[in-house]
Amino acid sequence: MTEGTARFNSIADSVDVTAELRETWQHDGLIVLPGLATEEQVNRHLMLVAAVRDEVPNGRNEHGLGDRIGQLHQKLPELVDTVASERLLAFLKYALDDDPLVFASLNFERGTQQEVHVDLIYFCTEPLHAMVGVWIALEDISIDAGPLFYHLGSHHWPFEYHSDAHSDEVGVSGSVSGAVLGLRAKAWLERLASRVAERGSPKKPMVIRKGDAVVWHARLAHGGMPVVAPELSRKSVVYHFIGKGSKLFTYEEFFTYPKDELLRRDGLSVPIKTRGIVEYQSHPYFVTYDGGEELVHSIQASK
Repeated sequence: MTEGTARFNSIADSVDVTAELRETWQHDGLIVLPGLATEEQVNRHLMLVAAVRDEVPNGRNEHGLGDRIGQLHQKLPELVDTVASERLLAFLKYALDDDPLVFASLNFERGTQQEVHVDLIYFCTEPLHAMVGVWIALEDISIDAGPLFYHLGSHHWPFEYHSDAHSDEVGVSGSVSGAVLGLRAKAWLERLASRVAERGSPKKPMVIRKGDAVVWHARLAHGGMPVVAPELSRKSVVYHFIGKGSKLFTYEEFFTYPKDELLRRDGLSVPIKTRGIVEYQSHPYFVTYDGGEELVHSIQASK
C-alpha cells in the first residue's frame, strides 16, 4: 500500500456516503456534487491551462476558443488538486468498490457536441463498473454552450462487447487497421443511438455552476448538447477514474479481440504517482488537437 493510498483510506473511512447518494447512483447512474472545487482551486486550474494553451497548437476557433487538451495533468500534476476532495474520493471508493485511480483527463474550453456514446468502448475495464467519469465546471455552464447530456438509468441497459454483435467474425484477434477499427466503432455507436431512440430515453442536459461536479457510471450513455452560441465558452475538465485493482483495456483492444480473449489479456500496466490523496497513472505525454489532428507532446520523465 502506497503512502497516498494509506492517507486516502484513512479519510474515506471517516466520510459518510449517504443513503441518498447511493440510491441516486444506483437508480440514475449519476450524481451531482455541488461546490466540489473551491473558487481558489478553479481559478488556479484555469490559469495553469490558459498558460499551456498559449504555448501549443490547440485548434482555436473564430471566437478564440481552443479544442480539448488531454492528459495535461501529466505535465502539471497540480491540476489533480481540483479533484482532491474527501467527499468525492470517498464516493468513488464506494462506486468503484476499490481505491480510485486517475487514468485520464480532458480540459475543455468549448462544447464538443459529441454524439451519444459510452466511455467503456474507449477504455474498457474489468470489471465493467470499475470506471467513472467526473466532469467539473470551471465556470457557470450555459445551456447554449453545449453542456454534457446524459440518459439517466441507461447504465442498466445490457452492455455490448464488439464480438457480441460480430460473433461470426473469424480471426479478429489479429492485427486490425485503424480504418477497420473506426468502422467497428461507428457501427457500435449507431447501434447505441438506435437503442436510445427505441427506448425513447430523454436527454438530461447538465447546466451546472462553477465548481460543481457531475459523476457518472461507466455504462451511462452521454454526449454533448448542440452549441447554440459558439461564442460562449464551456470551460470544464473531465477526470476518468478506474478501480486500482481493475484491468484497463484500450480502444484498439476493445474493437480487435473477442470478449473472451479480451478479458484474458493483462490490460495496461502503467506506473503510478501520488499527489496528496490523489493517485494517478503516469504517462510521459499530453495531447492537443489542431484541425482534427492529434498532437502528442512529450514530457521529460522524472526519475
